[in-house]
Amino acid sequence: MRPRVPAAAGTFYPRGADELAGAIRAAMSRDARAPNHVASRCAICPHAGYEYSAHVACHSIRAIAESGARGPVIVIGPEHAGARAGATVSTAPSWSTPLGEAIVDQDAARELAAAGGPLSAGEAAHAGEHSVEVQVPLLQDALGDGLRIVPVTMSDQDAQTALAVGRAAAAVASSRDGAIVASSDLTHYEPEAAAAKKDSALLERVLALDAPGMYGTLASMRVSACGYGAIAAAIAAARPMGASAGRLLRYATSAEAGGPRDSVVGYASVVFA
Repeated sequence: MRPRVPAAAGTFYPRGADELAGAIRAAMSRDARAPNHVASRCAICPHAGYEYSAHVACHSIRAIAESGARGPVIVIGPEHAGARAGATVSTAPSWSTPLGEAIVDQDAARELAAAGGPLSAGEAAHAGEHSVEVQVPLLQDALGDGLRIVPVTMSDQDAQTALAVGRAAAAVASSRDGAIVASSDLTHYEPEAAAAKKDSALLERVLALDAPGMYGTLASMRVSACGYGAIAAAIAAARPMGASAGRLLRYATSAEAGGPRDSVVGYASVVFA
């Protein structure tokens, strides 16, 4: 099997290695409000273009690095096309980025896929999807050559699928000294004030580890978070990994990066501890 080739290089993040490293350094140093020494093995990151959301994602990525986890990082994201079913674990030997090869932990990937239910092994769901990919260079930068990943793409994001994925991911991460990153943006293409109100209500349920309440808020307020299933999977994983609550490290919208205020996308960095 060949390494998985990038689908988002040159669009969501720079194609050149030097440019990409510079973009990550800029994102890491951009936010003076970055909390110090926050550690977590279960986190939520946004996955928009780096110019819009990498400075938000870096808070969670830094917390994963501070956790001391030495095992695989299970990265869970949505399949935006929704063309398939269930949740698919990549068992490619590695994922290529401009920063090099991110090695897939084959044993952990196979163990996760073998959990069954909605989980299975495969590559088709990952081929053109960016939600997991955009987290990989950030993790490469933060964790270095020791990074091992387990990419998971959720084509179904219902509560039952999310619960199964989260519990299985928690079991693998806990037994292998690993960590979990869930990839999702929040409200899409609404005025900034409306987006902030919806996102605040959704995040209130997320921080309380209340997945049913989160799904209720999604429906009642029509929150257009694209990776809500990945968020719910992280909530399901957090408790068995020892977390009792979530912490919001950073919230922003695309307007902060110069986008129009009448049509924003929301981004949050959340950790569970």
